[in-house]
Amino acid sequence: MATLNTISPASRSYWTLPDPVWEFIRVERLSDGHILWITIDRPEVRNALHPPASEELGRAWDLLEAEADLRVGVLTGAGDRAFCAGFDLKWAQAHPGKLDQRNVAQQGGFGGLTARRVEKPLIAAVNGAAMGGGLELALACDLIVAAETALFGLPEVSVGLVANAGGVQRLMRQVPAKRAMRLILTAESISAQEAFDIGLITQLVPLDKLANSARVLAERIAGLPPLAVRAAKEAADLSQSLSLAEALRYQYPAIDRLFAARNRGD
Repeated sequence: MATLNTISPASRSYWTLPDPVWEFIRVERLSDGHILWITIDRPEVRNALHPPASEELGRAWDLLEAEADLRVGVLTGAGDRAFCAGFDLKWAQAHPGKLDQRNVAQQGGFGGLTARRVEKPLIAAVNGAAMGGGLELALACDLIVAAETALFGLPEVSVGLVANAGGVQRLMRQVPAKRAMRLILTAESISAQEAFDIGLITQLVPLDKLANSARVLAERIAGLPPLAVRAAKEAADLSQSLSLAEALRYQYPAIDRLFAARNRGD
């Protein structure tokens, strides 16, 4: 499996929040203490998310933001079939009236992530199919490392829905428009190789190398000055909604904090 179990023993987690805090995800901290490794742990439904699982993921992102020692988050799925198959439609059918879209948005969106901005860098380690909401989760991360066997798609239109939790919006910003529109309008899925070719993913690796590749990337980022990394991420994120002239004039709060810390000698 391309999960934390494939990481060498010297780099295994030393800290895991105990049950019953986490029922639908695993939250582990790698041995350097700076990387939070989050695994969606519902392989029986291809790691599809229902509201309780999304709520747990939201708490995991809160933890990443709150703990000063944590510098990078990595999100993956249990097993090797699916990163996340999207929303758990079978759960929704069995629980009519239990899903309130307003509450979902207030809780950070799908997976507690798609409607919020996390200050610290996020890496998606895509171990299998990233479909619908699963692709939306990956798109909400800063970097995507994918196994060669992964698949990507937005099948929502095939069931009369729209990928409106960032799927349509982020995809149009992250890959060439005509390639994005193909995924949005046809409900087709694409291979990891095609996703790499159009710039959707950062790194393409064999399945058995996925976890270590994501860890190496996370450790590279975690080893850099954290205030500078957060300032760079904020500038990159916020500038996307501005013209170049506006982006160059904008006063980025994280950059102000960075230079204030440097002036103090921190």
